[in-house]
Amino acid sequence: MLAFPLLRLLQALAPALALGAHHAKAAAIPTPCSNVDTRYGQLCAYPNAGVDRFTMPYAKPPTGANRFADPVPLDRFDASLDTRALPQPCAQFDPATGATIGSEDCLYMTIYTPEGARPPHGYPKLPVLVWVHGGSFTAGGTAVLDPTAFAKSQQVIVVMVQYRLGAFGWLKADDLGVAGNFGLKDVVQALKMVQEQITLFGGDPTRVTLAGQSSGAEIVKSLLVTPAADSLFHRAILQSAPLDYPDLSVSTANTVGRHFVNDLLGLSALASLRSASVASIVQAQLQLSAEALGLSTSLPDLSFAEPLKTVVDGSFVTRDFRQVISNGGQLNVPSRNLIFTTVKEEGCASVGQILTQPLPTEYFPAYASAFYPTRVNKILSSGLWDPSKLKGDSDAVRKQFSQLATDFFWTCPNHLTARSIAKASGSTNKVFVGEFTSGIPYYLDQDRAICKSSVTHEDDILAIFDSVPSRSNRYVWLQRQLVNQVQSRWAAFARTGEPNADAYGGWSPVSGRDGELTGLAISPSGGALSQRTQQCAVYTYA
Repeated sequence: MLAFPLLRLLQALAPALALGAHHAKAAAIPTPCSNVDTRYGQLCAYPNAGVDRFTMPYAKPPTGANRFADPVPLDRFDASLDTRALPQPCAQFDPATGATIGSEDCLYMTIYTPEGARPPHGYPKLPVLVWVHGGSFTAGGTAVLDPTAFAKSQQVIVVMVQYRLGAFGWLKADDLGVAGNFGLKDVVQALKMVQEQITLFGGDPTRVTLAGQSSGAEIVKSLLVTPAADSLFHRAILQSAPLDYPDLSVSTANTVGRHFVNDLLGLSALASLRSASVASIVQAQLQLSAEALGLSTSLPDLSFAEPLKTVVDGSFVTRDFRQVISNGGQLNVPSRNLIFTTVKEEGCASVGQILTQPLPTEYFPAYASAFYPTRVNKILSSGLWDPSKLKGDSDAVRKQFSQLATDFFWTCPNHLTARSIAKASGSTNKVFVGEFTSGIPYYLDQDRAICKSSVTHEDDILAIFDSVPSRSNRYVWLQRQLVNQVQSRWAAFARTGEPNADAYGGWSPVSGRDGELTGLAISPSGGALSQRTQQCAVYTYA
C-alpha cells in the first residue's frame, strides 16, 4: 500500500517527465529577454499568461565525487543553460518503457513570478510558496505540475523544487562514508537559495511557506524538526502526509544500505558505488521495493512503502518527529503556523492497485495482519472495519481495507499530530486541520472500479495547480469552485498565516488549551471536519 501510488503516477506522467531540456544548449534567446541577474548568472524568463518562469540550479550537479555526498553550493552556472526550459527530473524508473529516465544533474528549482512583481516595479514583496513534490521518495519532478494560474490569480511567488530520489537521495551506508538524507539536504539547500535570491523575483524572504504532498509532505514534516531549516521557512502545509510511516533509525537505515550495496548491487566500496551506472542503481531500487514488505517484518521502523527515506541520524535530523509529537514536545520554531490536510478516501487508489479483484470476507484478517502486524488484534476486536457490516456488498473487504488504510496511515495520525502540536504550543502555533471531501481526479485514479466517485490520494493536487477541464457542466463548475477556494486559502495562509480570505472563512485552528479538534471539510459546500472519533481511539503509532 504505497503512500503515493507510484506505478500509476509514473505511467501517467512519463511523457511529461521526459519534457525537461536543461541539458540542451540554448538556441537564440529571444529579444527582448526578461532577465534576472543573480550572483550565479543571468536568468532569462519564459513568459506565459502573465507569469514569468525561470529555471535555476541551486547546487552543483551531484555527479562523480558529488554523488552520495551533501549538496555542494553553486559557484556559477553554465552560461549555455537554457533557463526558460523545464528541468529534467531526477533519475527514476519509467514503467511505461521499463527504462531509467531523468538525470543525476537535476538539482534545479523553477520559479513562477507574476509579471510586474520584480524590482524595480514590484512592491510590496509577494509571499512565497515552495512546493516539494511527492512520489514515495523515488519518483516525480517539477515539470508535471504548472502553478502559473495560481501564481497569477493569487499574486504569490511559487517555487517548485527537485531533490535527489531513491538511493541517490536517501541511501545510508556508514561503513562506506555514505551519510544519507541527501534529498532532505537538497531541499534545505534550495531553501537557502530562496532566502538569498527571492527578492530579485519580487518575493518576500520573511514569508516563505513550505508545502508538500504525500512523501513531499513527509519531507516538510522532517524539516519541522531539523535545526538546519529553522530560519528558512515560516509556515508549512502538509497535504496527505502518511504520518503513520516512521522515519528510519540509523541501525535500520544501515541494514537496508548494506543490503542494497552489497547484495543488490554486488559492490563494497564507495568508489565503485560512485562509478556504478545510473540504470543499475535504479534497477536495484526496484528490487528493494519488491522486498520491502518482507524486510519490514524484522525491521519494525521500516515502512514497506518507503524503504529509502529520511533517517533520524542525530546530526542533521536530530529528533524523530513522531517521538516529539507523542511526547508532547514542541517543534523547532514555536511561532510557525501549520496546515494538515487529508482526503476522504486516501487509501482507495493504493488498495485498488494491490487488490485488483473483490475478495471473500474471510480474507480480511490475513490482510490486516500482513499490513498491521502489531495492531491487528485491536483492529479486529474493535469491529469498526468488519467487512460483514457492509451487508450484500460483494466488494466489502476492499472497501473496508481501504477505509482502514485511510484511518491508520493518514487521517488518525494527522489528527493526533495536530492535537499534540496545538496542546504543546498553547496559542503560539496555530494548527489548522482539513479534509478534502471534494477533489479533482488525478490521472488514473478513477480507472479503478473501487475508486469510482471517490476522493482519493492525490485528488487534492490539481485543486492547487488548476487543471480543470474546459468543458462546461456542473461537475466541472464544482471543480472550479474548489480550485478557487483552495487557491484563495493557500495564498491567504502564505500571506498572513491564516487560511481564511474573502468569501472563504470559517476555518478555525485546533484549540491550544485542550487540543479540541476543530477543522474544515474542504469542498464547494464546506462543512465540519469528520473526526472519526471511534476509529482514532483505536489508532496508535506502529
